[in-house]
Amino acid sequence: MRWSFRLFALLQIGLICVCGADRTILEGQSESFSGDYSNDSTSSLTLGERASFAISGAFDNQGNISLDSGARIAVDGAFMHNGNLSFSLTQNNSFGAISAQSVSFGTNAKITLAPSAVLFGKSPYALITSIEPMAQAPQDLISFESTSPYAQYITLTQVQEANSLGVGFALSSLAKSQSSQEILNALNKQEIAQSLQTYEPNALRLFDFLKNTNEIYGVSTLSALLSNNALENGKIIVDSLKTSARDLRALSQYDALMLHWSVPDMSMQLRSRMGDNQKSASFASLVVGNASFGGREQSLFGFNAGVDRKFLDSLLLGAFVGYTSGGDDYRILNRTSSQNLVFGAYGRLYSAHNELDFLLYGGAGLNKSLRNFVLFNRADSQSSTSAPFIAGMKLRYGYAFDFTLARTKHIFKPLLGIHAYYYERDSFDEKGNLPFHIGAESLFFQTLEAGFEYKISLAKNTRESMQNVAQNLTQDLAQNLTPGLNSAPLESAKAQNPQSFLFLASSIEWLLDSKQNVFSTQLAGSNITLNVENPALPKGFVNFLIGGELAYKKRLSFRVNARYKTALYPQESLLANMLNFEASVKFGFSSY
Repeated sequence: MRWSFRLFALLQIGLICVCGADRTILEGQSESFSGDYSNDSTSSLTLGERASFAISGAFDNQGNISLDSGARIAVDGAFMHNGNLSFSLTQNNSFGAISAQSVSFGTNAKITLAPSAVLFGKSPYALITSIEPMAQAPQDLISFESTSPYAQYITLTQVQEANSLGVGFALSSLAKSQSSQEILNALNKQEIAQSLQTYEPNALRLFDFLKNTNEIYGVSTLSALLSNNALENGKIIVDSLKTSARDLRALSQYDALMLHWSVPDMSMQLRSRMGDNQKSASFASLVVGNASFGGREQSLFGFNAGVDRKFLDSLLLGAFVGYTSGGDDYRILNRTSSQNLVFGAYGRLYSAHNELDFLLYGGAGLNKSLRNFVLFNRADSQSSTSAPFIAGMKLRYGYAFDFTLARTKHIFKPLLGIHAYYYERDSFDEKGNLPFHIGAESLFFQTLEAGFEYKISLAKNTRESMQNVAQNLTQDLAQNLTPGLNSAPLESAKAQNPQSFLFLASSIEWLLDSKQNVFSTQLAGSNITLNVENPALPKGFVNFLIGGELAYKKRLSFRVNARYKTALYPQESLLANMLNFEASVKFGFSSY
């Protein structure tokens, strides 16, 4: 009985306390302990990077605890800290942490920080959290390790809230008064300064600009130079700024294409030599489809509507408006939907077999953008102050050949054209957390187009057209036999019926302007420029259109078509194509 009692007592003590025993949990590993855990004054508990330790009871610390970046201790009970707690920052922007049911502090409690990587300013890091309200921590509980170079240039502020204890960082007066070059010299890192300037000539000027103008990224820039991987971290800062500008440039090109490709192909809406002979007409179209721009997919839904009028015998003028909407995936411009409005004027000047088409248009995106900037596992965003807009002009000449095969009328029209369009990207507000803002940027493209249009009349309309020809011959004969007869056209020839036909069109657009593969971006509020590699534009675009129009009555017809566009010889990062389907109705207002 006596031995059983002693064994029971020893087991209870074992569940409550681990005395004089050091525990080390290696990087990435996880361990757990059932019961209350005690770390006495001669014991240590060490967790490597991303290691975790779960305690299913209370945790009493009188000894030493050391947590590397990403390490976690979860206490399912009370955490009493009355010893030494050290947080090592070995990975950028990632401290370890302790969570518990409740937290209290003893008079001998200390918390020291030993960073060797990148910190961010302003926003505090939570080191200890509790479910219940936390006991008041002693003032100056948290401090830098005495030998840390961070202590000279970065000030530490202890931040306690109801359920958390953390720390915030800001630049010291010494850091603000010295340049990045002077700080690196004081740290005997002259070779790193030279290497950074070789990598980017304006690197140190860039670091000074960030250090002196932004509370958040000023601390990250300076801590990057203080860190063990100063050269690598300095390059990451430069690359992140360039990546943000380059991605925004690429997405500007995508937006430019998307807006311009939303403009309907008005030349196929115009009445051709095979079309109706009405004085005025209008149309309304419904559009659905899909577009892909690099890694971004966009579904399309919209409509177009327009009206045109014939003047004299050789000129037709019209106007249109269009709207497209769809869900898309913007990697940088984080819009989950987009709406584009386009409008313009169009027309055709023709005589005999010659047809000269023109199109003037404008458009605007109806959604503002949200630009993300990611640096050292931290992401900030910045909203645009304006939406993108476009303006464009297209001029196209074609020569129409008429011929008949198997009693079916055909029209084949080779064409040449030029297309110029202007795009202005969103501007971004300089206010906010980002270390810099980007103003509006304009892009100007010109393409030379070559292709053809081909139309085939349906058999029914061939018979009708032959009847109209016979009526015209009868009219001419009557006028010749009776010179005094009124020369007005016969009523039967006045209003030719709209004709049904199938059509096919294809063209290639070659890019005329040659843009540089490197462009400069300037940090707002400074004269610092960074040379950024510009994604090469496609060599041009391929267009393909197929469909048909069915005449129902004199002044009413229906049409359906599919339109496909794709970039010609693009880089992988600038792949772009669009496929949409259009159904429309066209009706006339009056006739001759």
